[in-house]
Amino acid sequence: MTDHDSLAPGPSSDNQSNASSSESSSETPTPVNNSDRKRIANGMLRPFKFLSSEEVEQGCTTDWREIVIHGNVKNLNPNLYNFRNLTALFLCKNNLSQLSANVVKLRNLQILDLSFNKIRTLPSQIGDMSQLQQLHLNNNLLRTIPYEIGKLKQLEILNLSDNPLTGEFARLYSSGLDVARFLQFMTSHLSSQCGPPPDRHWVQRDMDHNPYCHSWNNFTVLSYNILCPSYATENAFGYCPSWSLDWNYRKSIILKDIIRFEPDIIALQEVETEQFSVYFCPKLEEYGYSGVFAQKTRAKTMDVQESNRVDGCALFWRKSKFIYEDHKVVEFASLAIKNSNGNEHMLNRVMPKDNVAIACVLQMKGDNMNPKGQHAPEVAYTPMVICNTHMHWDPTYCDVKLIQSMILTKAVTDIVHNVARLFQQSVEEIPLIICGDFNSLPDSGVYEYFTNGFVTRAHHELKGFNDEKVMSTINNVIDDTFCGHGLSLESAIDVNHIPYTNNTQGVIDYIFGTSHSLLRLGFLGPIDQDWVYHNKIIGFPHAHIPSDHLPIMCHYALIPRNFQNNGNRPNSHNDYHNNFTLFS
Repeated sequence: MTDHDSLAPGPSSDNQSNASSSESSSETPTPVNNSDRKRIANGMLRPFKFLSSEEVEQGCTTDWREIVIHGNVKNLNPNLYNFRNLTALFLCKNNLSQLSANVVKLRNLQILDLSFNKIRTLPSQIGDMSQLQQLHLNNNLLRTIPYEIGKLKQLEILNLSDNPLTGEFARLYSSGLDVARFLQFMTSHLSSQCGPPPDRHWVQRDMDHNPYCHSWNNFTVLSYNILCPSYATENAFGYCPSWSLDWNYRKSIILKDIIRFEPDIIALQEVETEQFSVYFCPKLEEYGYSGVFAQKTRAKTMDVQESNRVDGCALFWRKSKFIYEDHKVVEFASLAIKNSNGNEHMLNRVMPKDNVAIACVLQMKGDNMNPKGQHAPEVAYTPMVICNTHMHWDPTYCDVKLIQSMILTKAVTDIVHNVARLFQQSVEEIPLIICGDFNSLPDSGVYEYFTNGFVTRAHHELKGFNDEKVMSTINNVIDDTFCGHGLSLESAIDVNHIPYTNNTQGVIDYIFGTSHSLLRLGFLGPIDQDWVYHNKIIGFPHAHIPSDHLPIMCHYALIPRNFQNNGNRPNSHNDYHNNFTLFS
């Protein structure tokens, strides 16, 4: 109970509540004598006292955050639900038989006391009162309660005593389970009553007359943060039943989701090291995929058992469509040290973060080409660089994420140049895809850097970091005003079309590709919003959504490269495949 005083009306003669408020004084109020505050139902101290005439004359004020209404009230005035600033509402010892669904409008309510009434049913909307900490329902006529109460993850006190509860509700409440266990039970049943979401639809571009759009030169890319088992805790996702957080339950749904989408390239984040080896590799091998993995760098300081629990990034590709050449792990911490030039910002803020990326060089197989051979020589064995990353999560480290973006694009640029040299092609002819969990919204410096190609050196998310030597070593293009990468990247996903890709509002997962070598054909649309709204989904994970992220997916076509007729063009893939090493 709070210590501040509130003013509340007495019971009205027509059995309806009428409430009014007074303006809070801007001056320091005179303290109110609390000695005559009374006890109300449930033994709680009444949160207010009526101001005496002397206190009014002394300039005492109230701030109207708590209201008590009692006196055999049968109906509540609808205007009550307009008091959006209320944190406590005491309706005990009345004759209320029902509670309006409009109570959900009181979004800031922390205490709701409905004890000693004649309430028979509760609205399911009560589960949307996310700030509720105390819910007193004792001494009513409740036989059942809505499962939506399980969504009240802030709830600390739930009093259901002296109600004619039936069936499972009676057994569960009488068993003496604590509130957390009771809410978990309710959430579990709520999740089981909800059917799976409808299939997500593709958002396709009109490519009917595009000369580069053919079934034999296109491919799909899926990026998915699958939520590492060690992060899927009840503390982090209290609204989610424990059985749906269990890895053995989630991993089967994750695999089904991946296989259902039939991607040609799969980029996974938060893959536990052991699960990559014992689950994803063998399972995806059954469906024709091979893969590589990059573990977060903190694993280097651990023993084998601990290291197996560390997550990282994984890349898989369809073996029938691509030839694997090589891969390289990008460790942000080691590159931060290498490029720090002794700068404290790099050493103290960027270096301690153990995020990684993994870049893989693949070639499109020639036997996927059109049987007639149309354009086949121009796209067959095209080398591509696919990069999967997971950047730092903390919003307060926006500078770190932006610098990580610079480090990554610089490292990937070096890889692209190496591939172009070894395959005797121009840099512009090498398709590049960078995808993953960037933990950055579309209005962030990270997204601006990737899509615009640069940010100003005075960008607020750099937090004043502008070391000349460091910035010049982690950016491909730099002058007095701007720093950039010069890779001509564009987002494959229309961020305005998808409201979120993870548990919070907004997109933070992306797929970026080089516009001069990759033609965007479409992307996987959002999850059905009617399903989310109708089932009052609080967040992900969910019984049908196995991660706190949603997979994103796009459809690309290779734009045929322009070879010079100079006799250096390879006659077959084997001319190079057996005679070079991409990365030392």
